[in-house]
Amino acid sequence: MRVFYSVDEVCELSVYEMSAAGDSFDKYVAEECAQDYHDNHDGWELQSWPYTFSLRETEDGPVGARFAVDREAVPSFTALALKATREGREG
Repeated sequence: MRVFYSVDEVCELSVYEMSAAGDSFDKYVAEECAQDYHDNHDGWELQSWPYTFSLRETEDGPVGARFAVDREAVPSFTALALKATREGREG
């Protein structure tokens, strides 16, 4: 289904368009919109999640549903091998 959405706390006037897998405005479509915003519209720069996503059927149509969507932090770890000394400490 075609979905138009805005992020209320950022700018209610900026409306984004995407194709969602669902066929009604539910939490899964809202999560897809949040993923689209995060990946394609600088949403990764935002730090104060959750944000309110307003979903519409048309670009200038009325809001059909609103959802608070939160982003989970996923830690990433990187190891760097160090040369060991005789005492067992890094060197």
